[in-house]
Amino acid sequence: MIINYKIHDVTPREAKNFIVNYGINPYDECPCHSGYKFKFCCMLKPTAISTEKDLKRWLGKTNGDIWNYNDIKNPVCCYNGCTEESIGSHAIQKNRYLSMISDANQNVFRYICMFRNGKMSPYLKKESINEATTFYGFCQPHDSEIFKIIEGSKPITFSIEQKYALVYRSLSYAYNKLYRIRNYQIKEHFKNQPIIFANKPQNNILYLQYKFILLYHAYEKRLKDLRNLMNVLEENYSSQYKTWNIVNDFLTFTPIKTILTSNHSMVFHTTRLHKEYKKYSPSSLDFLNNEQNNYFTCIVLPQENSKNHLVFLAANKLADKRLSVDFFNRIELANDTELRNVINNIIFNSLEEFYFSRDYHDNLLSKNEQLDLREIVKEFNGIGSPAIDLHNINEKPKVDLFK
Repeated sequence: MIINYKIHDVTPREAKNFIVNYGINPYDECPCHSGYKFKFCCMLKPTAISTEKDLKRWLGKTNGDIWNYNDIKNPVCCYNGCTEESIGSHAIQKNRYLSMISDANQNVFRYICMFRNGKMSPYLKKESINEATTFYGFCQPHDSEIFKIIEGSKPITFSIEQKYALVYRSLSYAYNKLYRIRNYQIKEHFKNQPIIFANKPQNNILYLQYKFILLYHAYEKRLKDLRNLMNVLEENYSSQYKTWNIVNDFLTFTPIKTILTSNHSMVFHTTRLHKEYKKYSPSSLDFLNNEQNNYFTCIVLPQENSKNHLVFLAANKLADKRLSVDFFNRIELANDTELRNVINNIIFNSLEEFYFSRDYHDNLLSKNEQLDLREIVKEFNGIGSPAIDLHNINEKPKVDLFK
């Protein structure tokens, strides 16, 4: 279900031309933003890769490490124009939703991938509710003021203002996540192996060189796109009165849907790019230009005063009509089975943002379902939050996560 760029469709000649045209020139500013020219900075610090074994080990380690990129922090608040230092914020409310699914020690769990013994292995990670879903996105004043409408003892009625606040926080999380991954790629891939160099392509890693030049430009473009979407949503928040006042009616929502479950067991949120696969031109980056508005948000929360879970999706009204109208109409009309299939498959494409209780994992999932979930995690390549084609996502999943 994850849409990846089909680099095997690119010929060696096309890849070489792409590297020359879009790689970083030695005298361009270094991508690490040191202020130095590339030639006198990261290009000086290569890692020797001489065999396929070296390449496999290097890729495996960095792909595993990408699941633990929280040590790279956005140093300043991401509210437009603010330069204050950012603090740790929760993408999902700690004292309301995370505490509902935590154990007696206030821990929740999620699957991540680790590089162990030369291969990628799924790992069940325990996180305290103080740590889970955190990101460095806002300064203390903005974090407390912007999201007070969905924090504390204020009831969640899913008013239009509360939904805007929930989506804005998920969008901010996605922006900061991509910021951290982009910086990680620069630190680990670009600095240690100058494969974005616009030079004579290195034949032994030709497609790797091609892929990371493509990723570099995609990350830069998508960071700008997410920032622009955040700016538009911020027009609905009054800094003067410190309240949400919806003035531009930018978002469209599905109805709040209920999924019947036996207990509170999970929380989930993601903001992803909806993308229908089509062969792009390997000679240019034009295919990135039409992506800006096709982001969607999906949020799953335990229902208060009930054992069920609530779900809704949001997209902006400038999105492709097939996303903002056709797909959302399908969700509105979906029966319980159809809804479960869609949300399960979205979660499987965003597993690093799926948190659950240990009791749920050990007692509600069968041993076979646990094995299936571990296989999905192992196959999942979450680097850069790959786009999802929502129109091909209603097939029956391997595991029904809603118990």
